[in-house]
Amino acid sequence: MQAPIITRAYEHTTHQLPHLVGTGATRVLAAAGWLGSAVGYTIAAVALSKSYRHITSDNWRLAFDEIRWLVPLMISSFGMAYLGWVLWATLAALNGHRVAPLASSPFLPPIAYLFGPAAAVVASIYKPEYNGTWVACAIAWVCIGHLFVLLSLRSSAKRIGADPDQFTKLIWLPLASLGYRVIAMVVLPDTSFDNSTWFALLVVVDVILMMSTALVVWRAMNAFDRACAHDPYESVENQLPAFMAAGHR
Repeated sequence: MQAPIITRAYEHTTHQLPHLVGTGATRVLAAAGWLGSAVGYTIAAVALSKSYRHITSDNWRLAFDEIRWLVPLMISSFGMAYLGWVLWATLAALNGHRVAPLASSPFLPPIAYLFGPAAAVVASIYKPEYNGTWVACAIAWVCIGHLFVLLSLRSSAKRIGADPDQFTKLIWLPLASLGYRVIAMVVLPDTSFDNSTWFALLVVVDVILMMSTALVVWRAMNAFDRACAHDPYESVENQLPAFMAAGHR
């Protein structure tokens, strides 16, 4: 007699998946920080719109004094976004490396986001007269490192089956915001631009860019975490005979 053909392999068995680190709390922390930064910027823009059309080197101290009460919110929001992103990127790289061995290294985010600022702090202790130089070097280190982290996570997303386009958006959205702010704060003050309606429109566009960045941050993190937790062999094992499915484990 001919034995029956097994068409649903390992239907009632458990699958050996890699041990993953929980990233839900850090994902919420980073997204909440980005959202809080956008909200704080919106409140500051509305509060300053009655007295200032442009923030220049001559009036920025007076403008800062008017929104001093908002500084704790903006600092805490930025700290949440920065710390949450560093922790999530490190843990996500660790999970991605366990799912796909050629994925991003978990050592890259700490080096990119923490090493440069820490080195600048140490250098400023020994050479305080060059504090401006150390700050500029730390900012340049973080910006360049951030680009490498995004490119690495984008490559890892491809390997684990997540959506890499979300990380592509995280590259060009901040660049678009930066270019937009350069135009609004550097180019326009040298012109005869002094229209309340156009000024309000500029603020709205800037806020939309920040909110879009916060949304893309959440979607990128969520897609990456879901791909790490997904069983890549589930559909294969449900369609192949047992002896073929075993070769894909």
